[in-house]
Amino acid sequence: IARYIKHIKDTWDEICGGDVLLLGCIDESTVEAVQLRVPALSTYDSEFIQNQMISRRLFPEVLDLSTRQGITSRLLAIEQPIPTIHSLFKNLRYLEPAVEAIKTLIPKPIQETL
Repeated sequence: IARYIKHIKDTWDEICGGDVLLLGCIDESTVEAVQLRVPALSTYDSEFIQNQMISRRLFPEVLDLSTRQGITSRLLAIEQPIPTIHSLFKNLRYLEPAVEAIKTLIPKPIQETL
């Protein structure tokens, strides 16, 4: 879980070019719109992101054109699904049955009473 959270942070840092001020411009609708998209590998996702950036639906607080172009180019270069906290919880649902199966294989400690 900690590794996935770091992956989320690293991906969004990459999208923002390491700019802490841009991280503050990430809004909920932007996160929802790009989560799990793979723009470098999917023409559909790439076109979606370009259209959403042009219409200012993504990163609406960022007004500077060159900054928006930088965000767009970094978004379009992402070759894996863009992770979010929501995607973390979706993935955890798949892990739960495996965890339960492993629990049955681990012997329970014997509790001694006096």
